[in-house]
Amino acid sequence: MKRVVFFHIPKTAGSSFNRMLRENYGEALYSCDLNGSHHAGRERFQAMPEEERFRFRCITGHLVPEFLAHVPRPYTLLTFLRHPVSRVVSLYNYFMTVDQSPLRDSLRASGVGLRDYVTSGPEDEARNGMVRRLTGTLYRPTSLSGEELLRQAKDALRKYFRFVGLQENFDASCRAVQKLCGLTKVVSCTVNPSRGRKPSDLKPATVQAIRRANVLDMELYLYGLKLHGRHMHTLGLGEFAIPA
Repeated sequence: MKRVVFFHIPKTAGSSFNRMLRENYGEALYSCDLNGSHHAGRERFQAMPEEERFRFRCITGHLVPEFLAHVPRPYTLLTFLRHPVSRVVSLYNYFMTVDQSPLRDSLRASGVGLRDYVTSGPEDEARNGMVRRLTGTLYRPTSLSGEELLRQAKDALRKYFRFVGLQENFDASCRAVQKLCGLTKVVSCTVNPSRGRKPSDLKPATVQAIRRANVLDMELYLYGLKLHGRHMHTLGLGEFAIPA
């Protein structure tokens, strides 16, 4: 099997995909999730001697672009995207019903609704989080314009990622990764599902608020749809119909 690096963007079915990777790579998989801290997990990996880093055939986690310089080459870089409205709803549900962080306690205590959470809440992930993760600017200030951040995120997907999967086409995406990377097992399961509100439950004004707060992610997602279809076609897995 090829060495795989999974650039896990939260709430894009990454936990379910990680289950499949673990089934295939076993002890040769390194997860950057170190007791809930992906930053600590990345630092631990970077501090390893080169020969120790080299023995891992799969590296997965909430990564940042500069981390990739520490991964032994060659590797196949993968990620998943999700429609921004669905992703933000899932993110909100996760923080309100699953996550054990102080942020969750403060949100629940204040009774903040989804719309306020997106427009003025403390969670940067809810505002163009996919673009900001791909450009490494989620938790650090930047002087770059939104247009430049979007351009960099699109360039990264096009130039460096061998496959862009979709949460909305999850099972087919897993089969594509199996074929691309020479995996032996395809595991179709749902891990860490969000509980709570669904996009179909939202008022139009709330949907529009999420879209306005995620204009860059909306553009990135539309671009990712095209790349996904291209990748699926190249792998001989048929065309992918772009959702309306």
